[in-house]
Amino acid sequence: MKFKIKLFLFVLVIVSWIGCKRSDGGDSSDLLVLLGILGATTTVPVPACQDSASSSRTWNVISGATGRSQASKAILTNGKVLAIGGEGNLGNGILDQVQSFDFNTSQWTTINPLNVDREYHNSISLNNGKALVFGGTDLNTFLSSVELYDPANGNWNFAAPMGHARALHVPVLLADGRVLVSGGEENFNATFGAEIYNPAQNTWSDTLPMTTSRWSSLRPPFKMEKYWWLEEVVAIT
Repeated sequence: MKFKIKLFLFVLVIVSWIGCKRSDGGDSSDLLVLLGILGATTTVPVPACQDSASSSRTWNVISGATGRSQASKAILTNGKVLAIGGEGNLGNGILDQVQSFDFNTSQWTTINPLNVDREYHNSISLNNGKALVFGGTDLNTFLSSVELYDPANGNWNFAAPMGHARALHVPVLLADGRVLVSGGEENFNATFGAEIYNPAQNTWSDTLPMTTSRWSSLRPPFKMEKYWWLEEVVAIT
C-alpha cells in the first residue's frame, strides 16, 4: 500500500529570547519548533535551557496551539510569533484562524482572523512592524490576495494584490524594506516568476524571472543577528 504524508517543518532559531546562557558564556540559542502535519495535535514542543553549566537541553510541551498544516508564520518586531491560516485537523477545512505566541508567558492567544481562508500561502514581518500575508489557495482557486496585520490595533486589512496568483512561493525581506516573492505554483505548474512588494507605496511590480521554475524552495537566513529560518517539505511515498 502506498501513501503520502506531507510534513511541513518550521524551525525558528531566536537568539537571547530566554534568560539563560550557553556553557561557554555566549548568548542562548534556544529554539521554538512548530511542527505541522495533517491531523496534528494541538501541542507545540519548545526546548528550554537547563543549568547554564550544562550543555544538555530538555523539551517542554506548550499546549494551546491549534493543530494545523500548510500554515505560515511571522515574527513581529514585538517578538511575538504568529501562526496563520492553514488546514485544520483531519481535513476540517481551510482556516482563517490566527494565533499569537508570547515568549514572555509561553502562551498561545487566538487573535483576529484573516479575511480570507488560505493554505499553502506565505507571510513575512515588515520593518514597519506589520505582518504581510499573501497568496495560497482556498481549495477552489489560487489566490493573489494580500493581507496586512497591524499589531497596534490587531486588525487584518487587505493590501494591493499580487500580480500573479500563486501558492508555495518564497518571500525574502530585502535590505531596503521591500519584499521579494519568487517561484511558487501557478495553476498547478511551478513558476519562474518573481515580483516585489513596496510597503511604502502598497504596490507590486514584476522583476526578472528566475532561470529555473521552482516551488516550495528554501529561503536563505535573513536578519541573521536575530533569526535563522529553515523550511522543509518532506513527502513520504
